[in-house]
Amino acid sequence: MPMNLKPSFQPGRDLPPEVFRQAVAQADMAISITDPQATILYVNEAFSRVTGYSAAEAQGRNESILSNHTTPREVYADMWQALASGHSWSGRLLNRRKDGSQYLAELAITPVLDGEGRIAHYLGMHRDISELHRLVSQVRNQKALIESVVDGAPVALALLDETGRVVLDNQEYKKLLTDLGVAEPAHLLLETALPGWRSQLLGRAAGALPPRELRIDRPGGALPRWFSCSALPIATLDEQADGFYETEPKHYLLLVASDVSALRQGQEKARLAALRSLMAEEEHAAALRESLSAALYRLEGPLNVMSSAIAMLKSREPAMSSALESALGEGRQHLEELRRLIPHDTQEAPAPVNINEVLRDVLDVCTGRLLANGITVTWQPTPTLPAILGRPM
Repeated sequence: MPMNLKPSFQPGRDLPPEVFRQAVAQADMAISITDPQATILYVNEAFSRVTGYSAAEAQGRNESILSNHTTPREVYADMWQALASGHSWSGRLLNRRKDGSQYLAELAITPVLDGEGRIAHYLGMHRDISELHRLVSQVRNQKALIESVVDGAPVALALLDETGRVVLDNQEYKKLLTDLGVAEPAHLLLETALPGWRSQLLGRAAGALPPRELRIDRPGGALPRWFSCSALPIATLDEQADGFYETEPKHYLLLVASDVSALRQGQEKARLAALRSLMAEEEHAAALRESLSAALYRLEGPLNVMSSAIAMLKSREPAMSSALESALGEGRQHLEELRRLIPHDTQEAPAPVNINEVLRDVLDVCTGRLLANGITVTWQPTPTLPAILGRPM
């Protein structure tokens, strides 16, 4: 029994030419067909919308009616060289509409060959990308301006990704690599400001880190550095094509570190001078306490002898013992008044103390005396240490 087999679909043979003509006519991209001399033979409606030339006005005229005559000649030379070789060409030309307004055209031209392999026509397709060019240029300009501002900023900036890797920084931040002598200054600053920064600041629901002042001690006797640091979480959209429909953002952390060392060093000098003055006062008060205490101790001896003599005379010479007892009382009263004049040894209330700061204060205060006695101290401090509870003085 013979089988009725339906022939397979053959594109181009089964579709009537009218379908192709309507597809070209209704296409949203400007399409034109020219002869080998670029004389326009056909344009579609989109061509008329983009250029302002109707089909009747465009047909029979050269494609050069669209030229604004400002596109570099090298571009046209490259275009005609490719087309003459039978190859397609694509590029951008600065065109001019019928009303004289300019627009940037993204153009693709394909040679159409006849049965003998010769160029019979050119098929041109182009679209107005002026607005796209404006937006792209605006983004590039803003990027250049932002990069210039960021690089010229007087504060150190570092952008960290979700893994803690620094993906963007500026010149001030790069200086810290040498100044602090660490592989990643951002990690040192964040660890000092907030030891659990990786879990707290890099989390998806992280909040901002308010400004905090940090002290970083450096080895080799170098002066410590002070920074005012803050951190701000940032979320951005995925730039990859597969993230077009994904709404999950990428998370970053922006670290801002302002070097306030000059200000703090001036304050430290004033504090150190006050510390030296306070220590001198404490030494003077301690010497005075020691002298008065010794004097009181020596005066207590005669008074005790008088007290014993009074006890012995009470039964024999009541009148004399009474007079001596009165004198003894006055003497003890004067001793108490003298005792009240002894300076008290006051102590500050316990507070968090920076060990590095205490050690540096000791070295700053005692360096002169140490050197005078032939003692040199080499100190290699850890950049940051946890605070302990103690009395600063």
